[in-house]
Amino acid sequence: EKIQTYKSGHPSLKNRVLFVNEKEGSPEAAFMIRNNAIKEGAEIQRLVKKGYMIRTRADADTKEARLNDYTMFEAAKKSGAQVITPIIICHQRILNVTTKLFLMTENMLEQLIGQMAKSKVIIEM
Repeated sequence: EKIQTYKSGHPSLKNRVLFVNEKEGSPEAAFMIRNNAIKEGAEIQRLVKKGYMIRTRADADTKEARLNDYTMFEAAKKSGAQVITPIIICHQRILNVTTKLFLMTENMLEQLIGQMAKSKVIIEM
C-alpha cells in the first residue's frame, strides 16, 4: 500500500526521489530486491548489467551472524548488488570490502519509503 501511495500520480516516478521495488521492465522499475545471493547470484548479476539497482542480504534473521558464517555475505559481494542488508554480519569484515557497498537495515529502508510517500517534497531536475 505504501508503494502504491508513493507512485500515485507520478508515472515513472517523475519528481520522486526514491526507487520502488517493481517488476523488471515496468516504467517504475529501477530498484529490485533479491534476498538470496547464493541462489540468485546469476540473476542479480544479470539485472545489475541491465542497469537495475539491487538489494540483497548478507544475513537472514541473524542466523549467519550468530554462526559467524560469511557465506551469504561473500555471495552478496560477488553478486554485484549495490545494497547489502542487514549490517549485523558486516561489522568486522566491512574494511575488507573492495566494492562500494551501501548498508541499510530493511526496517530503515521501509521507514524511509513510508516517510517519502507522505512527503510533499518535489525535486526539480
